[in-house]
Amino acid sequence: MRMLIFLVLTALAAVPALSIPQLTLFSGNRCVNCHVNQQGAGLRNELGWYSMNETSLIPPSSVGLGGFYESLPQSNLALDERLNLGFDLRFQTARGIDTGATRKVFPMQVAAHAAYTPLDGLTLEGTYNAGPTRYAGQRSGSFSALVQPEVMWPQLRVGFFQPSIGIRYDDHSMMIRQIADNTAYANPLIAPNYAEWGAELTWFGAQWLTIGVGAFGSSGLAEVQLNNRSIVANNQPLALARIVISDHAGIASWLNLYGGASFFGNADTRMVNAFAGLGWEDRVSLMAEVMQGAFQQGSTQNWSVALSAMVVQGLMLEARVEEARYRSEDPITYENRVRQLVFGAQIFLLPYIELRPDYRIIDTEQSPRMVDQYAAKRWNVQLHFFF
Repeated sequence: MRMLIFLVLTALAAVPALSIPQLTLFSGNRCVNCHVNQQGAGLRNELGWYSMNETSLIPPSSVGLGGFYESLPQSNLALDERLNLGFDLRFQTARGIDTGATRKVFPMQVAAHAAYTPLDGLTLEGTYNAGPTRYAGQRSGSFSALVQPEVMWPQLRVGFFQPSIGIRYDDHSMMIRQIADNTAYANPLIAPNYAEWGAELTWFGAQWLTIGVGAFGSSGLAEVQLNNRSIVANNQPLALARIVISDHAGIASWLNLYGGASFFGNADTRMVNAFAGLGWEDRVSLMAEVMQGAFQQGSTQNWSVALSAMVVQGLMLEARVEEARYRSEDPITYENRVRQLVFGAQIFLLPYIELRPDYRIIDTEQSPRMVDQYAAKRWNVQLHFFF
């Protein structure tokens, strides 16, 4: 069972295809500059596509692939630039935590993204992942309508999508979005592809400020259970508030900064995230986030700190330390902790091809001890094709 939990978690380590939050600190761009979704994730807009379409450690012409890449589409836009298309295909190799577990190779993601702008100021977007859904609150797809008549106006997003909670990462095994419940490891609090019916109003007209508010249903989050009870009553509405203050090359030409916080919940269920980042342009980024969750059954305190370095274009190294801690108060009292140390790399071998290896050191604690705890050291590798 522990092997299955570990394999599934690592299999979902990068589902769905998300923005890399470090890039806002490396480049000085906000997520909305490169993605259809203002928080990042999924489909890249024209700027986002052009910023990655030639990122490569190996020049295609040097390995006889120059003609092949020249024959590929030179844009992700079609139909008079009103249709935007993208896809992500991922495979991974991983081994379970139990002694004697065998290494497996398996598909992680087969996702297609699209956005259509029938009228200026109105965009219809959606994504669908053909992979199985394994976690509470996880969904196969999402879709929404984005309404923004003028650039300086707030953007209204309505549909079935993920609320803008904290920072949206490209690795869903991160402890910041897990809950260290009464299993040996942890389970997602915010599942991969989590989505709710709702609406979100976001203003990012000023380069240094983003403000958002929203209202959502709770059918997805209601599937998450602690001590065999849902953390939120189904159909009980959830409110969202989020603010981000950023400075890109204002204090110094080489320095990018951001800081912010979000609230998601209601009177009985609350998640408060605070986050900050500091980046030396095209060199190094440091990101940190903490999350405080309160539920009828107990509370959770998670944190994560990640340091990334851009060695050369197409090669980024990362080290990350993080922890998820859950304290149960009803019906019984106990405390669980999961800590994870990760060393990894993002290697863009050729345009549209990424290799992502990582090495993880994981240990768990429970007080009082009710289930077997463990420590594990494992390496994983993802192969990602994207457009």
